Amino acid sequence: MRILLVNPPIYDFSAYDFWLRPYGLLQVGGFLAGQAELFLFDYLDRYHDQSTPFAPRPDRWGRGRFPAHVVHKPAVYASIRRRYRRYGLPRTLFLEFLEKHGPFDLALVETGMTYWYLGVREVLADVKTIMPGCRTVLGGTYATLCPGHASGLGADLVVSGRDLHPLWDWAGIVPDSHALPFWQGYRSPDPAVVKLTDGCPFKCTYCSVPVVCPDFQPRPLDRSLAELELALRCGARNVAFYDDALLFQTAQTLEPFLNATMAHGLNPNFHTPNALNARFLTSDLAQLMVAAGFKSFYLGFESESREWHSKSGRKVHATEFERAVRNLVDAGE
Repeated sequence: MRILLVNPPIYDFSAYDFWLRPYGLLQVGGFLAGQAELFLFDYLDRYHDQSTPFAPRPDRWGRGRFPAHVVHKPAVYASIRRRYRRYGLPRTLFLEFLEKHGPFDLALVETGMTYWYLGVREVLADVKTIMPGCRTVLGGTYATLCPGHASGLGADLVVSGRDLHPLWDWAGIVPDSHALPFWQGYRSPDPAVVKLTDGCPFKCTYCSVPVVCPDFQPRPLDRSLAELELALRCGARNVAFYDDALLFQTAQTLEPFLNATMAHGLNPNFHTPNALNARFLTSDLAQLMVAAGFKSFYLGFESESREWHSKSGRKVHATEFERAVRNLVDAGE
């Protein structure tokens, strides 16, 4: 079976590459790597081809601007006085890719933010136009939060949630659930992604994680280490944690992971694009994180109002935020 993996372009008022990778799609690709011939097209891969005008100009931690151009603004945004853009590689590159590498039996399309669905629709339209016989599947956050709306885009299957058995049964595939993410699909996988846990123990009213991944569950340490080692072998230097609660129960998760990376001589630049819970950032943990190679710390701070916190999730208060910043400064950041 020939399978195409696609990460769509973004339609939005603003977008920037803060270590953005389609980690869920790459995981699924890994499960299929031994069962099919895989092809990856990531519209948000700024390293797609160094010989083109889209060659990246990253900062020292691997972040950078996406190629972008202004497009017509949807009617629902008419009152917003800002330019609306399409972010990602040119559509022509994808069409050339389909012509060169197709036909495919199956196309798996990642979905992210719900309001990015215009990029998903674009990908589905192009696949169906060039390869009418290719079956298409949507999965990810948008497919989980808005399955009815996603079904209206024309995909043959929408996988809502984390259970992939509907995909395996529908496609007649027996996956290798122990396989590692498909980092080999990139010309350059920098930046890469790793996760130590799934879900979040908190139930904040403004967050979709309890819907997308309702149960907090640590991952096996050896699995996370193997994913990191593979990404580094493929050329990654910057590694972002995609955990939603990276600092929760660190004695069972983050601390042994970081100690193991240092013991094995692994020294990537670690980053935290998902906001850290400052409440758990102790002095000892800050020192360990800095010693293990963390180069960026993004801390979450939703509000100073205790009344608001009592109604929304009882997250971080101002004194806890201040203490976390002090611990990081003392640790050398």
